[in-house]
Amino acid sequence: MVTTVVSILMPTYNDYDSIYFSIKSIISQDYHDWELIIINDGSLDNTDEIVHSFRDSRIKYIKLNQNRGQLNALLEGKKYITGQYVTMLHSDDEFLSKKSLSSSMSMIKKNNLDGIYSDLQIINEKGDFCGIFKTVDHVSRKTLANVFLLRGANLLSDIFFVKRECFEKFVVSNYLSWNMPYWFHIDKEIYIANLKKVSPWYGYHLHNQNYILSDIGKFEVFNGMLRTTLTLSQFFNEYKLSRLPRISELLIRKYNLSFFSSSPYNGSLFDLIKSVYYGIYGEENPLNNQYLDVLFQFYLNYPNNCVLTIPQDLINDCKIWYLGSDSRKFYMDIGSNNIDPYYQFLLSNARNGFTIVKIKDSDKASKVVDSLKFLNFRSTVIIEK
Repeated sequence: MVTTVVSILMPTYNDYDSIYFSIKSIISQDYHDWELIIINDGSLDNTDEIVHSFRDSRIKYIKLNQNRGQLNALLEGKKYITGQYVTMLHSDDEFLSKKSLSSSMSMIKKNNLDGIYSDLQIINEKGDFCGIFKTVDHVSRKTLANVFLLRGANLLSDIFFVKRECFEKFVVSNYLSWNMPYWFHIDKEIYIANLKKVSPWYGYHLHNQNYILSDIGKFEVFNGMLRTTLTLSQFFNEYKLSRLPRISELLIRKYNLSFFSSSPYNGSLFDLIKSVYYGIYGEENPLNNQYLDVLFQFYLNYPNNCVLTIPQDLINDCKIWYLGSDSRKFYMDIGSNNIDPYYQFLLSNARNGFTIVKIKDSDKASKVVDSLKFLNFRSTVIIEK
């Protein structure tokens, strides 16, 4: 019986021109006990044709009916994982050498790590190496504090290579579900994955950045960075110098300096929200979207003594519960006025702010907590008796 040791997740969307080379870089590895799980996220091109041209039983191909975004594609692929290690390869990227898998696993085993990470080698449209995407040299609590100071900016890449246990505890719970950096996890206190930086094994292809520059792309990034910032603000405060963003970013990224204390943030959450917003949108008008409008109003009136009681029938009848992986769908739903009445109720009452949310059914408490986490509304849920 052949044992699958490493599972490689490959989300793909309309990458007909590049996925052949990505798959080829896997097949050419000197390590052979792998499985490749390709998740076609509703592609409209001839990706099927390329994938089916590889007659290799180690390749699993899942085709989704509609485009739901990379994180949801990865969550779907998670169901098919059998390996002891899990990594990701985008369908327009490639492994740098034939030893990318073997050397990465060897490093994890040798050092008893949760996983490894590295700088990324950048490859241009001609296939030439043209630079390096730099990551931090160490991962620690200080690194996490710097993520807070940089308002949710990930100081590692999202390319994970981890043990299965780390994948479940960190990657799934933080990155895939909530669009936050994969290498930390919070359960009342902070847990940071035991990662080590190694030599680059991953080739990152430059591609069209129009999506990131689009309104929906900006919203996805903003939603995740804001959630990360608000989450970490419960554990880190900042010194005044760090409120000069350009100076603090230079000192953090280039010299690994930071200006924080291990105590909850005591500044204005409204100002915190604004700083995350301006980092993504610049000086654009923040009131150009119903949700963004409500978000600013919520924190303009925060904190307060307001209590919101949610009708139980709205909770019971809710048809969709958004996670961080669903920010694209939420953006489209709110743009087409297709928001479930439960979320519409939250948004319509959020302008005045509320710090306590009351519900009657304890079985639905986790759903309500997740909905507030998705909307980035800091509120405490209480069960009415």
